[in-house]
Amino acid sequence: VVVLDLETRHLCAAEPAVRVRRAVLLGQRKGVESFYKKTDSTLRGNIGSELAALIEAAGGSFLSFVPAYPKNGRITVAGRQYVDGVPVHLSHYGRDPQNPVHSSYVPEIIAGQTSIPVHLAASRDGMQLEGLKQAKSRIVVFDARSDEDLRLIAERLKRRGLLRVTAGCAGFAEHLPAALDLKRQAVTKLVCPSQLLIVCGSTNRISLEQIEAAVQGGVERINIPPGELLDRPGKHGEVLFEGSLLPRIEGLLSSGGDLILQTARGDEDINRFYRFAREQGLQAQAVPRLVARAMGDLVGRILRFHGRLTPVVFGGDTAIAVMETLGLPKVLPIEQIAHGIVVSRMI
Repeated sequence: VVVLDLETRHLCAAEPAVRVRRAVLLGQRKGVESFYKKTDSTLRGNIGSELAALIEAAGGSFLSFVPAYPKNGRITVAGRQYVDGVPVHLSHYGRDPQNPVHSSYVPEIIAGQTSIPVHLAASRDGMQLEGLKQAKSRIVVFDARSDEDLRLIAERLKRRGLLRVTAGCAGFAEHLPAALDLKRQAVTKLVCPSQLLIVCGSTNRISLEQIEAAVQGGVERINIPPGELLDRPGKHGEVLFEGSLLPRIEGLLSSGGDLILQTARGDEDINRFYRFAREQGLQAQAVPRLVARAMGDLVGRILRFHGRLTPVVFGGDTAIAVMETLGLPKVLPIEQIAHGIVVSRMI
């Protein structure tokens, strides 16, 4: 299994389609037979354009889209996506500052970026897939309220030979290895250094609550203000961090305890970053990218000098920025130590 992170969520609709199409064509040249487009379970990003590019490039006429992730509280009922019982567009994910979600009706979201017909299929009905797959290109959205629903969908698609081109989030992906008869490798235990550097570039409410729980448990935290993080750049574009930030971090790490680096603890901190950006003449839409880049520079610098740290990163953009700073473009998953938490090696 090869996973490509195309980094398409924050782009306009045209570029994500180009990247998906290019990835599929590359896979086909390498002999790849099955494609799965991983999407966000809260439907942020360019869902419609990416699914359209996938079905077009793969040469299929039928794409199954299964966006539910019941283990994480995301279910699809009558084509509508819910997060912990709340329609996704009314949840805190719907208010994402970079990628807001304006509807919970999945076909409507897809149709906003493609003219390919979209159909609904309940997880336990006959689905009439035989007739659908003979028609012109179309996308079928599946309801699912439980992990058992996901398993049944995978089984039925397998029986009908419809697993070559599929899409969904991590929930449905868990059932693909069995449905595709993929061989599993023995898990190699990875012994990690015991001292943690916990990096939170995410503003997700759940992530912030998890960080607060760690602080209440006694973990030291440095909350980084915008004036120190978005410092003037060096001649190569890197952040210089000329203030007291690095000495403070060094002092706390030398004690041998775990350390949290956090950019924002809530809306007030987030607004502070945007005010600082305006004062510096920066565009508001550039702030998340600049923050991720600066955190990547900072964490990469720390890890170079403290090789016995295990980084724990909240926020995909921050994780990518760290990897770019270290010059390590790949991640090798080693072991899932808790649901959704995977110990990996950067290579």
